[in-house]
Amino acid sequence: MKKLLLGFSLILIGAATSASYYIGLKAEQYYEEFVQLRQNSPIMSGFVIKNAHFERGIFSSNWRLELSIKAKTPQFDSLIVITRSKLRHGPILWTDQGLKPGLFTTSDTVTLDGVPDKTIQFINQYMNGHIAKAKSYADFNRQLTIHLKVPGFDINTQDTRLSFGGIQVHQKGDLLRNSMSATIDISTLAFTNPTGSLELQPGKGSFQYTRLDEFITLGSLDLNLPKLALGSPQSNLTLNQIAFGIKQTMENEKLNQTGGISVNNIDSPFPISSASYDIELKQINPDVNKTLAEITSQLNNLDGSSTGLTPEQNEQLRKFLYTFLQKGLQFNQQLTIDALGGNLLADLDIEYLGLTNKDPVAIQDPNQHLRAIKAQLNIRADERAVMSSPLSQLASSYIQQGFIARRNGQLTVKAELNQGLLTVNNQSVPLDKLTSP
Repeated sequence: MKKLLLGFSLILIGAATSASYYIGLKAEQYYEEFVQLRQNSPIMSGFVIKNAHFERGIFSSNWRLELSIKAKTPQFDSLIVITRSKLRHGPILWTDQGLKPGLFTTSDTVTLDGVPDKTIQFINQYMNGHIAKAKSYADFNRQLTIHLKVPGFDINTQDTRLSFGGIQVHQKGDLLRNSMSATIDISTLAFTNPTGSLELQPGKGSFQYTRLDEFITLGSLDLNLPKLALGSPQSNLTLNQIAFGIKQTMENEKLNQTGGISVNNIDSPFPISSASYDIELKQINPDVNKTLAEITSQLNNLDGSSTGLTPEQNEQLRKFLYTFLQKGLQFNQQLTIDALGGNLLADLDIEYLGLTNKDPVAIQDPNQHLRAIKAQLNIRADERAVMSSPLSQLASSYIQQGFIARRNGQLTVKAELNQGLLTVNNQSVPLDKLTSP
């Protein structure tokens, strides 16, 4: 019986060892594929993977990645981000949630090199020697969960205090990180000295992305901050409920990009109570990303002695503009401001109609470009608010000229550009003075 138990135990140990060794082989293949994808990706222009080394063991492995980022500052030419990872192989893993089956877990430490000594001293003294730490878990479905922490710090001098609680990011996605979603938690940031103060209350955010190919990534980023307060002996400014977001989608094989920022409540010496701004770029030719990546790569390779673009770089820039300025391209903006007890809304929509068989870069006559653009600007403001502001005299002058209309307690402006002709509130406005050399 003892021999049977011993034999069975040896079989289990052998199976576990073999499984762990095999998982280590697969983990090494995954890291090599991950590095290869990033090393050859155009979006890594300006980033160079200097060193990627995987040291494989039976039950655990070590991985080191060195990423060089071009900076070209007076203090240094590039900074190096170093990630050191300790992997524990499956098939049975100990995680923060207890025992789990899976491929591997990692404990990661991120540090900097190539930066000024004062930066290193700051990181060592106030951030425990690292700029981030992370733990990850990869399951048998090749899904990855990452919990990343950026450490906080607290600096106190005789009359100054700077404190930050850190950042936490929880990510989930596929093993190669081609598709990820995440939540972001930002802790309090506070600064005080005799000349002023700053306080950023804890905020939250999220992002998600999916890589369609080496040039196109779709996704979104949202960030919400409850309060940002700035103070000085002379005045104070408080921004409440700040929201920021950007998004890229694809529709009918064209890219759409949107972005916006809003502040729901403003407490300041200025008569503004809230504001928002939204921007939209629609129907972008996806080939723009490839051309832009090529231009960025060439610009990053310029040395300090370069005085201008080479003929090849000029040709790439021409190609980018030709690819970008395609028929159907739309550029829309909207600004909303609540001030002086009233509301201001400005809405600008621009559509590019295209130039048939013509290179937009080669055209010297600005009127040809204007004929390729269709634009409409609508402005609406509360009359009472405008006429009680310092803009009242200017507004009255434009009202008399007919460029501002009165309607139901509102001041309105409608400007249109079509076929090279500009009208403001149905009045024709000559463009010769604007376009003549």
